[in-house]
Amino acid sequence: MDGNTISDGNLAMRGALRVRSADMEGFRNSDQIGAYIDVKGFQIHYYEQGQGDPLLLVHGRGQSMDCWSQNVDELAKHFRVILVDMIGWGYSDKPSLEYSIRDYGEFLGAFLDALDIPRTHIGGFAEGGVHVLDFMIRYPERVEKAVLISPGGHYPPLPPDGQAFTHSIHRRTLYLFYQSLQHAETAFIGLF
Repeated sequence: MDGNTISDGNLAMRGALRVRSADMEGFRNSDQIGAYIDVKGFQIHYYEQGQGDPLLLVHGRGQSMDCWSQNVDELAKHFRVILVDMIGWGYSDKPSLEYSIRDYGEFLGAFLDALDIPRTHIGGFAEGGVHVLDFMIRYPERVEKAVLISPGGHYPPLPPDGQAFTHSIHRRTLYLFYQSLQHAETAFIGLF
C-alpha cells in the first residue's frame, strides 16, 4: 500500500489523507461564524464553504457542526460543504420536541428546502448517520450519494418501506466504522 491508501481490516480506500490547514486551527463552532436560517419557525445555525455539488454533513447526538471542523477545507476543494447544528444542538434552537429519528429525518428535508437544495450528497457521523439513513429511506430522490461514519445506536427496525429500499441504498452508500472522523474526506472524495 502506498501513502495514499488507508486500510482498516477489510476496508481499503484511496485518496488524499486528512490535512488540517493552518487557518482551521482556530475553527470552533461559534454563534459568530456561519449564518442562521428559519426552518419551520426555528433558527438553525449552519456554515457553508466551497463551491460545486452540495455536500451536507450531519453530526450525531451531543455534538455540533464542530465535529467536522478538521474535514471542511479538504472537502470544500471538491464540494459546496454545508455544516449544520442539528435542531436541539450547538447554536440552533432547542425546542421541546420528541427528537425522534423521524423528526430528524424530516428536519433534514426542511433544512434543505430552506436552502433551496433539491438534491445533495450527504454524510452522517454517529447517530447523525442514522438520521441520514432515515432521510434516504423517506426521500431517496433527494440523495445523490452518502457516507455514513460509525452509524449506530439501538433503534427500532426499519419501517417496511425502508426494508424494501435498503438494496438501493447500499449501492449509493459507503459505511465506515471508525471511531473518529480522521479519514472522512478520503471516503467522500474516493466515493464521488
